[in-house]
Amino acid sequence: MTNFPFGDDFMPQFLNDIMGMMSSSNDSYLQIAQQLAFSIVSKGSRQATADPKLRLSMEPLVDLVTMRIETLLEEQNWTNLLSVKPQFEFVSPEIWIEKSFKELSDLLSEIAESFLMKESDNTELNQVESDTESNPQDQFKNLLANVFQMTAPASLGMQIGSIFGHYALNSFGSYDLNIPRNTNTIMVIADNIDSFATEWSVDLNDATIWTLTRQIIAHLILRQSSIRTTFITLISRHALGLRVGTEKLSDQLKNFDFTDLSTIENMFNNQESVFEIEPSLIHEQTTKELAVLIALTEALIENISELIDVNTVGKSNVIKEAVLRYKTQFNNLIPLTETLFGYYFDEELFGNGNEFVQTLLQDSNENWIQILLKSEDNLPNETELCSPEAWKLRVKSEN
Repeated sequence: MTNFPFGDDFMPQFLNDIMGMMSSSNDSYLQIAQQLAFSIVSKGSRQATADPKLRLSMEPLVDLVTMRIETLLEEQNWTNLLSVKPQFEFVSPEIWIEKSFKELSDLLSEIAESFLMKESDNTELNQVESDTESNPQDQFKNLLANVFQMTAPASLGMQIGSIFGHYALNSFGSYDLNIPRNTNTIMVIADNIDSFATEWSVDLNDATIWTLTRQIIAHLILRQSSIRTTFITLISRHALGLRVGTEKLSDQLKNFDFTDLSTIENMFNNQESVFEIEPSLIHEQTTKELAVLIALTEALIENISELIDVNTVGKSNVIKEAVLRYKTQFNNLIPLTETLFGYYFDEELFGNGNEFVQTLLQDSNENWIQILLKSEDNLPNETELCSPEAWKLRVKSEN
């Protein structure tokens, strides 16, 4: 009588196939991520460009919004933001994926190096002994747990691919997830903007102007060395806390039906069960610092964009409300972006960040936005985000 439901030779062959395909090298995570992302958005062929009619209708609006933004930056004397001169490219979701992997390559490499090297150094695989009296189900579970640990590159690739693929389906451009990119080109997914405008019955030109404004402002802010360097440093430090969630897997395996092949596929596709954060004081501090930086960045983008909206968008509040509802499609990605990038959006901190930025904008005695973005040392900590006056005293004494 066979020990395993699929025959005695099934498990060794199963493991060999999986190991050969998924853990041949650490670089394999990128190939897996790209293929998964493309499979989410593609329908048999890859689109090279955006719809030509949409692109032609939107291109003049790029010039309009750029002019309005440059006028504001000159009036406010925000020379650090004014120095960034972005290019624009209208793309399809498929091309958005292709370019996003290139534009975020530095950051993805940092994450992969931090996570995969840690897994290689710290993971000791359980050895399953050939004991004729041992429970075959327990052997199967132990072997599966080992596979998950040994295929960390594939697990990382599947999580990244899922994020990129689903963002490409619904994003308006480069910065629906506000993370620095290593390019001076802003991508615009015209078809997604058009679909949004149609679905929510808003004027396409207004929706395009509203979107372009936030994409450009996000780009200008995230291109600042102080913001970009701090983001990459903190996300890389966050990745050091990532690990394969063996305890979570163990809990799932308690009720695992090893007679059903489909459950194996489901286990590998359930990325929320694969990763967890290793608790530490360093990671807790990193999470707080990232949350503060994200709140500050989001507040800067929104408040500066609203200064532009006054002169360009007729129904800004209507579009903003519609976009907030539209972006609930990203909710299922929140656990993935939190786990992989440490991108925790804290509503309370964002409220504090909003008040912080508004206080700086309302004080005309100093060019506070310019000072804020000047260096990493000038960025506020959690306490200062709640107390802009305390921040002002510190940076004024140091500058």
